Amino acid sequence: MNEGPFKHDSNHMKANHLFKPVSWLSKIDFIHHLTLFNNVLMVVLGEKEAGKSSFLSLLQLSFDHNFHVMMIKATVSMDMEDLKQEMIREFNLKQGDISSIVVQINAQKAHVVLMIDNAHYLPESWMAEVLAAIRDQGNHGYFHLCLAADYSIVSSLNHLVNKEFNNLVHTIELGGLNENETKTYVLHRAQREGFDESLFSEEVFQKIYKSSAGDFAKINGHLNQYMNGIQKNSLNKTILARTSLAVCLALAILGITYTLTNGSYLSETFRNIFSKPISGELVVENESSMKLQNLQKPLKSAMPYWKDFASFQPLTPAPPLQSSISSIEENEFVPKSALVDKVIYIPKINIAKKPSQEKSSSNKIQLSSLTKTPLFHGSKGAATSFPSKNTKKIKARQNKRYTIQLVAAIRRSTIKNFVEKYHLSKKTKIYQRTDKNGHWYILTLGEYENLNQAKNDIHHLPYALVKFHPWVRPLSELKRLG
Repeated sequence: MNEGPFKHDSNHMKANHLFKPVSWLSKIDFIHHLTLFNNVLMVVLGEKEAGKSSFLSLLQLSFDHNFHVMMIKATVSMDMEDLKQEMIREFNLKQGDISSIVVQINAQKAHVVLMIDNAHYLPESWMAEVLAAIRDQGNHGYFHLCLAADYSIVSSLNHLVNKEFNNLVHTIELGGLNENETKTYVLHRAQREGFDESLFSEEVFQKIYKSSAGDFAKINGHLNQYMNGIQKNSLNKTILARTSLAVCLALAILGITYTLTNGSYLSETFRNIFSKPISGELVVENESSMKLQNLQKPLKSAMPYWKDFASFQPLTPAPPLQSSISSIEENEFVPKSALVDKVIYIPKINIAKKPSQEKSSSNKIQLSSLTKTPLFHGSKGAATSFPSKNTKKIKARQNKRYTIQLVAAIRRSTIKNFVEKYHLSKKTKIYQRTDKNGHWYILTLGEYENLNQAKNDIHHLPYALVKFHPWVRPLSELKRLG
């Protein structure tokens, strides 16, 4: 999508980093009113670096899933034929001119918003053709066009309005910021650029606001100048610190080298000086040295150190002691007839019975025969005769399934073209739904038993599908087609 003389703007993907002043939000609400109840060309005017691109990104995010939004950033060398072909591919339309494209969009009865940044690069002839198509829609149409440009486009708009398109152009000026919004924007920009908020004192805020008077372009200019100064100071401090560290390391290395080289020379010199005896002290030194030598000779009564004659033998671990204690219960005799397939029963004992006890004994024999049979042989019959209590709950859960609706259209061919374009034939399903507006063909993705899981998977969809504003709906409302 980024190839060619124009490109899609992806700033709306960074919604958390966009600045949202209150004045902008009120203008966005007004544009929503124009798209729903009026049929005009909307033009957002502002100076260079006044926040027009950020405003369009916020506007694009504000539309719900009922609006198909396409945002393009124009360039000087843009070819209008390439723009027309891009609109045909994006909205799944047939070949034709601008008026034919608008007619096809109105036939689909789905709101389409085309936003163009840097619209002052558009030729006046193309704007006249689009205004004619907007006029032919009538009072309420499904094709909406919003331009963002600087004030150089005003002359072309005045010429078109005075010519034949009166009351079809509505201009919106972004305006400036108040003092509180200026402070909020400066902190927002500093945090986004990675600067410490402590570097922006109240004096800095007042200086920027007074010099810019709330104008976005001037605020950005002064802010860029101040940030560049901070970066230069930090860079100079870093260079100075690194230079000082290098000098200290060099001095330390030189000192260590000097100590190692000259220290050995001095020690050798002092050793030679003190080793030469003085003439007056020669006899005394010789006598003292003889005494020291006699003292250093080992005496006959001296005992050697014990480690000199000791022998070492590695230790081997002793074998572990084995317990010979046995449990009394292990020696007890357990008859084999006491257990049959993990079912305990009492062996039959032949005792003489009275005639009056024959009936009761027959009943006991039947009970004993029942206990002899393993319990799990009769569990299947019990399971089939009494259904589980959770059967109804499981059926109810199966009815409460959800899916992600990607797009919807009146014609099934439109859905198929969309599936072929984005290669979704193996991942999606087509359903049908009928309401007061007629029959709709709906393209869905996935099936979920949990509503929160479906909502969570929407956030992991690629941008090529997120831009269509998918949403979660129950499967019980849809009829499966294929």
